[in-house]
Amino acid sequence: MADSDASSALEDSKRRIAHSLVLAHSILVEKEDTEACLEVAFNSLDVKKDDVLDRSELTMFMQEAAKHVRLQMDSGVVEDAVDALLEDVSGNNTDLEHITRQEFYDIFRRHPDMMRVFDDESSLSDRRQSVRSIRLSKKEQKRIEKDRDEVWAHAHTHWKSKRSAIVWLLLYTFGNVFAFVYKAILYHRDEEAQAVFGECITVARGCAQALNLNACLILLPICRHFVTLLRGTKFRDDWFPFDASIEIHILIGIVFALFSTAHVCAHICDFYRFARADVNDIYALFGDKLGVIPDGIGARWKLLLKQPAAITGIIIVVCMIGAYVAIY
Repeated sequence: MADSDASSALEDSKRRIAHSLVLAHSILVEKEDTEACLEVAFNSLDVKKDDVLDRSELTMFMQEAAKHVRLQMDSGVVEDAVDALLEDVSGNNTDLEHITRQEFYDIFRRHPDMMRVFDDESSLSDRRQSVRSIRLSKKEQKRIEKDRDEVWAHAHTHWKSKRSAIVWLLLYTFGNVFAFVYKAILYHRDEEAQAVFGECITVARGCAQALNLNACLILLPICRHFVTLLRGTKFRDDWFPFDASIEIHILIGIVFALFSTAHVCAHICDFYRFARADVNDIYALFGDKLGVIPDGIGARWKLLLKQPAAITGIIIVVCMIGAYVAIY
């Protein structure tokens, strides 16, 4: 009979604790009052009504809280949780076997995540849904990794099919860089040219050398008889991208236009510096090739514009502008 009464009292205590968790949640949600929520919880947990929570009451609290959040915990884990809770409160006092009301409040203030034990079913469902979202994100991450592998595989396949074009593009780039740098270095070391034109002549002559290279190459890709002749030899398709001849022609044309623009701008800089250069420096560089060097800035501009190189250069620029406009 005594055992039956004790069991009934225990079950009643558990029901009260479970009810207190739900009631505490409603207070927390409706009034947003954490203190009132904790007070309801403490009063329900204090089965013995001695204003403290001993080990047995804390154990029941942990068991019901675990059931409330649908967490499977055996008795050993519950006991360890109670020990950790008492240790958190007591600090160095290892003999503490109960916690007071204020200590109970302080626990939740220091560990606000523990307020989750007062969540209702909908809140727990939302949290479980967020966990599912995390799992889905992992699946999404796997999908992204798979897509990335496919991109690398596509890039590898593209390299195998286009490697001849890539190799020739690298050679073409190297040829332009070498042509520009080679001629630029020569004029950079020319002290007489630097005294009159400065680095403007360096850029102008470097661009001119690169233009010479591109002028030699620009028509080759669209020379049909030449391309057909190459195809008929042992010069196989996988050694040269014959099918990309038009694209190569367009690429060279774009590079030609860029170098031409830089070349013209650099020569305008040359004209500007020549018009203001020292007469002795000009004679040291050109000698008697230009005749008598006038003193005025405008007169020097006219002198340069009368030179055959300037006249032919202007004509070529006008023809290029017309050619590039005619493309469209």
